[in-house]
Amino acid sequence: MQEVGLVQLRAKRTLVMGIPRTSVIVIPGKPIAKPRMTQRDRWMKRPAVVAYWAWANHARELADAVQLGEKVAPTLTVGINAFFGLPSSYSAAKKRKLYGQPHTLRPDADNIAKAVLDALWPKNDSAVYDLRIVKLWDDRQGPRVEVTVTNTTTLGGAS
Repeated sequence: MQEVGLVQLRAKRTLVMGIPRTSVIVIPGKPIAKPRMTQRDRWMKRPAVVAYWAWANHARELADAVQLGEKVAPTLTVGINAFFGLPSSYSAAKKRKLYGQPHTLRPDADNIAKAVLDALWPKNDSAVYDLRIVKLWDDRQGPRVEVTVTNTTTLGGAS
């Protein structure tokens, strides 16, 4: 495992077309859903939009360290685990019961997936053909988004 700033990178050394076969990107902090944006957001900066762009830029910087890159058009499988912090208003007993359990509140899973895909592949996320997202309460390691990217591109029939 390699430490780069606040992100932990784990990549198998096997490369396919110059891209790691499997990479795990850990984006620290609260998972953010992609907000619905309008033309008005260009001049009237809503807090949700500003927060999303700050998160997306940070995620993109972390992904650049893994070299997910857009140099080729690989086929990718992406797994997203979004861990949400427990509200401070919850009792200690309720927090113990919820650690690592499924998160069924807002934001919706599809909006988190859209935020991750648009942040990591801003120009074209069509190479992702298999996507899985899981929303969980904090597992005592803090709120974060873990993205596992597997390059399934085959070279000459071999994977």
